[in-house]
Amino acid sequence: MSRSCDLCGKNANTANHVSHAQNKVKRKQRPNLQSFTVGDMKIKNVCSTCRRTMNKQSK
Repeated sequence: MSRSCDLCGKNANTANHVSHAQNKVKRKQRPNLQSFTVGDMKIKNVCSTCRRTMNKQSK
């Protein structure tokens, strides 16, 4: 399973953990990927933003 959205291509972002003493440690912010079944029964890994948009358009 890839860690990017199949629709918009959103993928991981690098950021810093910053403590009270201002020590910085690299970390990754990953998208909220969920398996989503599209109308023709294909399962795709879609971020929650795209999933909400698809649900809104179907109504």
